[in-house]
Amino acid sequence: MLRSLSALLLLPGLALAQTEPPTVLRARTTLKLVPLTLIDTSTPTLMLGAEYRLLPRLSVALDYGYSIRRQPYRYRYRTDWHCHKLRAELRSYFAEQATQAGFWALEAAYVPQRYTLRSYDQAEYLHYFDPARVRRDVWALGANAGWLWGLGPHWRLELAGGLGARRRSVRYAVQNEHVMSRGGVYEGLFASDETPGTTAWLPQLALRFKVGYALGAAQRR
Repeated sequence: MLRSLSALLLLPGLALAQTEPPTVLRARTTLKLVPLTLIDTSTPTLMLGAEYRLLPRLSVALDYGYSIRRQPYRYRYRTDWHCHKLRAELRSYFAEQATQAGFWALEAAYVPQRYTLRSYDQAEYLHYFDPARVRRDVWALGANAGWLWGLGPHWRLELAGGLGARRRSVRYAVQNEHVMSRGGVYEGLFASDETPGTTAWLPQLALRFKVGYALGAAQRR
């Protein structure tokens, strides 16, 4: 009699467990690759990361990248170039389904660069000097929104975009400087600002594409 009563009491819980809809957010930890950073013309890096789910729809993530070249694709005059990328993210999911889910995120990033420079442009003038070691640091804050897709039990793809702002500073010492005319202001319109001692706030437009591999599965709370 007692066993029958216990079985009856357990039936509702078993039924709920069996009817709980599947979700792409089962995994507690997901390892990630950020492939677009490999072809970034300004700061090409190999970037890897991990996401850890704190709650069913709330997670934190950390990405780290390191330069894969001694010169950026775009700024070949920066020699002996080294770059790190650090990105932290707080993410909240919505519209959760079996194979996909939407999300919004807040992120902070730090990108320090170190390289050797021998000249820089300023308006219609070109400044030459002895080789100098440059400290170029970028801090950024942004808000993103995107979508996550599950490809089977483990593989994940995600695409996101967002807006933010970044603070850029350039520091180095100039010795034996020589200034020459470069012929026209328009020639330097698309050049990166290498003027020593400058700090600037700039808008940021972000595009994120990541490939992930989910480890294990977390039970819903």
